[in-house]
Amino acid sequence: MQRFNIDESQAFSISTAAGGAVGKALTMVQEGVGFDEEIPEIMIADERLDAFRIAEKWSQQPEALDHLVTWYRDLALLHQGAPADLLTHIRHAEQLKELAAHYSRLQLQSAIKAIFETKAMLQRNVNATLALEVLALKLLRRP
Repeated sequence: MQRFNIDESQAFSISTAAGGAVGKALTMVQEGVGFDEEIPEIMIADERLDAFRIAEKWSQQPEALDHLVTWYRDLALLHQGAPADLLTHIRHAEQLKELAAHYSRLQLQSAIKAIFETKAMLQRNVNATLALEVLALKLLRRP
C-alpha cells in the first residue's frame, strides 16, 4: 500500500473492484482508475437527460458497471442493517445510509440484477449504447 500511496480503505475497494485478481488490481492502481472517488451520479440523479449523459460516460469506461454494482451492494447491505465495516466504500458510509433509506429491498435487488443483465448483454455484442441507456433509465432515482 505504501508503494502505491494508497490507504487501507482504498486498497480494499480496489481489491473488491478487481474481484481479488492481483494483476487487475495493480493495473487499476497504475492506470489511476477511479475506485472510490465519489458516489456514482446515477444514484443521485433524477432527470431523464442525466441518464443519457451517464450512459455515455459508461460507454467510455468498460469497468464502470463492475464498479457500479459494488455501490448498489453497499446500499443493499445497509438497507438490511449490516454494519458499515462490511462496506466496500466505507468512506461513504454516512451518505450511503441516507441513500439506502430511499430504496426498497426489491429496488436494490432489481438494480443489481439489471446491472448484471446489461453486462451479459454487452458480452453478447448487443447495441451497447442502447443497453447502457436502458440501464441508466432503470437505475434513475424516482422522485
